[in-house]
Amino acid sequence: MPGKFYLDNDIFIRVWDDVKNPKGIIQIIHGMGEHSLRYDTVAKWFNKNGYIVYADDHRGHGYSAESIEELGSIEGGFETLVDDEKYITDFISKSCPGLPIYVLGHSMGSFIAQGHMSDLSRFVNGYILTGSCGKRMAETFSGWILSGIIRIFFSKSKSPLMKRLIFLGYNKKIKKKKTVSDWLTRREEIVKDYIDDPFCGFVYTSGFYFSFLKYLKNLFTKKTFESVKRTIPVFILSGESDPVGLYGKGVRKLLKFYKKNHFNFVKMKLYPGARHEILNEINSIEVLEDIKNWIENKK
Repeated sequence: MPGKFYLDNDIFIRVWDDVKNPKGIIQIIHGMGEHSLRYDTVAKWFNKNGYIVYADDHRGHGYSAESIEELGSIEGGFETLVDDEKYITDFISKSCPGLPIYVLGHSMGSFIAQGHMSDLSRFVNGYILTGSCGKRMAETFSGWILSGIIRIFFSKSKSPLMKRLIFLGYNKKIKKKKTVSDWLTRREEIVKDYIDDPFCGFVYTSGFYFSFLKYLKNLFTKKTFESVKRTIPVFILSGESDPVGLYGKGVRKLLKFYKKNHFNFVKMKLYPGARHEILNEINSIEVLEDIKNWIENKK
């Protein structure tokens, strides 16, 4: 079992450190409507291959939330989650001096990771982005406007409407769909576990949706990335059947953004048939091997 503790800012942390001679550390940043324990299998695989893994439950998620009812309520909004990950990286670097740190952000966590770059790219050895996407101006702007209107009246209230709008159509290309969450992965047992997990799939407040979409609207700009060192390695991985990445189109757009802004070591890989959670896909070992090889060879 992983070690568990709370940081002094009340963020719940899991650490998998069953490693005799660690090569480095992987800091996992989970996605929307989930929590750190969903990465238990991934973390144990990395342990067997020489890497310590840290993962937190974000504010308003998992055991960092005060109760099930408080899931999705995040004081300070999305930017607070970015600040928390910077704090966690600082904690890891002080706890394990001398070991290289690699930040792995999935889905919403990939956007947190990219916000994380602006201050900490000098102290991190590489970023791994899964289930991500480049700028989606039309959807982001319209969603931001709508969530802003809702927020005026219901800032701290949960917003099922915004959840429906954000995830609208994610299942549309799946034939013989069985659940509303089939877009996550082809592995039916993972989808079932997600649906049955009381810490997954919850609704956020309209205030949080607003802050998230506002952050995305401003993320992919030269100003945001001007302080990021261009030599930082970035590995972008996604399923070709992932609606979040616009079935590969948005992932290619993300790669183009980094190349346009003169990042020297950026790599992208798309997996045919794979859906959103490539770390939970039927070819997950292939994905993990690719990440490990990239970390160790940067090729």
